[in-house]
Amino acid sequence: MVWYDVTGTLADWVMAGAAVYAAVNAKQWFSQRSHTKGFDKAEEILSRIDIHFRERNDFIKELHMTYEFLMGVEPGSVSADPVLIDRYEILSKKHTNIIVLLDKLVEDTILIERWSITIVNIELIKSIIKALRDLNVSAANSYNASRSCMYNFNYMSIIEFGDSHIYFKAHYEEFLRDLHSLEKIYDKFKRTPFKKIFKVN
Repeated sequence: MVWYDVTGTLADWVMAGAAVYAAVNAKQWFSQRSHTKGFDKAEEILSRIDIHFRERNDFIKELHMTYEFLMGVEPGSVSADPVLIDRYEILSKKHTNIIVLLDKLVEDTILIERWSITIVNIELIKSIIKALRDLNVSAANSYNASRSCMYNFNYMSIIEFGDSHIYFKAHYEEFLRDLHSLEKIYDKFKRTPFKKIFKVN
């Protein structure tokens, strides 16, 4: 056998072995990368839920101040500050925008499985996001009713103000019920370990 044939064959085998080794390592790298990305996305989902939950403190304060103000409106008052109409509209839009973010969070939760991560406790995730969404819906409705109260008080009559005030109180009470439900669900959520929510495929 010619020496070149031997060295050529050896080189071929080495190159073939290197190619197989590289392919195996590439597969492992992609798998590991997928899992790492999946864990990052899972942590992001939990973090976003925590952030939305902490926002509720500001919601409570803002909406309670609105409640106190509207409860104190006197029938004999000439008018309320027109700036309040704009303020309540801005606050309503703020909560509407949060609802959009929560809907996006639902989509991101569904898409996480492409990263080799399965949600073990999907009902817990769904229930906490739904509770956050419900709270923002009732807050947005409360501010819409608040805006109607101020508009009717300034430009219509005290009778129209009274009608819209009834709607405001109903939405405010709904907000309080949604807040209570959210806090109960979140208490369970925050005590659930990561591995009981997500698992690697």
